[in-house]
Amino acid sequence: MMYFLIKGEVRAASGELDELFHFEEPGRYFGENALLKRSCPVTYVATTRCELFVISCKALATLVRAHLNEHERARLSNEIVIEWCRKVQLRHFALRLYLGALMDDTRSTSRNRRLRAALTLQVVLIHQHALPSSFADVNLDELMWGDGTAGTPSAEEQATRRSANEGEMAADSWPASTTASDARDDVKRQVQDVDRKVTDMDSKVSELNSRMASITTMLKEQAETAARAKQEALEENRAMNARLTQIAEHVRVIAERAPYSA
Repeated sequence: MMYFLIKGEVRAASGELDELFHFEEPGRYFGENALLKRSCPVTYVATTRCELFVISCKALATLVRAHLNEHERARLSNEIVIEWCRKVQLRHFALRLYLGALMDDTRSTSRNRRLRAALTLQVVLIHQHALPSSFADVNLDELMWGDGTAGTPSAEEQATRRSANEGEMAADSWPASTTASDARDDVKRQVQDVDRKVTDMDSKVSELNSRMASITTMLKEQAETAARAKQEALEENRAMNARLTQIAEHVRVIAERAPYSA
């Protein structure tokens, strides 16, 4: 099934991660994994009251074949593949951040070790299948919009389709790339840029944590100083009250001993 958002807000969750990404713009869609015959390890949750347009993949394929020509179908297929890969890459990035947080956790329980190992494996596998070039050997038109009547293509047709898919996907995903290898190089550079940004973010977070620790220490010292001042003021107040009580008692004794005037 394909789901198109008309109004409302939807978030994507996966395992330990409550929110990978969210969208609220009308026209956004999810469920494209069914068209691509791929699994969907992401759960979509409505965070507000939503209105959705739902259509089966078979009905959508029938509409696409009836109203779009081959070139238009190819463009639509590539756009859906790129959108699916973008969501997978967002999940990959979120899992890497979560894995990094687990690595920084000093607790070394068996559950944490198993979770880190499982997440590491997921991150590697997701990265391998998150690129549009992973569809280079696939006849997208038949996969997504076919009615199941087409026969098995020849080796020459498969090579032609693979070359066409690589060119289309590389052009749509990375405009400067013309081949799958160039696209992979671009992805590597993008991953390196992300790594640098994550490193910078980690350093900024560490600096912020250090500042927060300093502020917390300062506030604690100020609170302790205020508490001591309050305690000292209370003690002074009690001493003053005791002194006033002594003076009042002394005045009373003097008044009792003094002779009455006529």
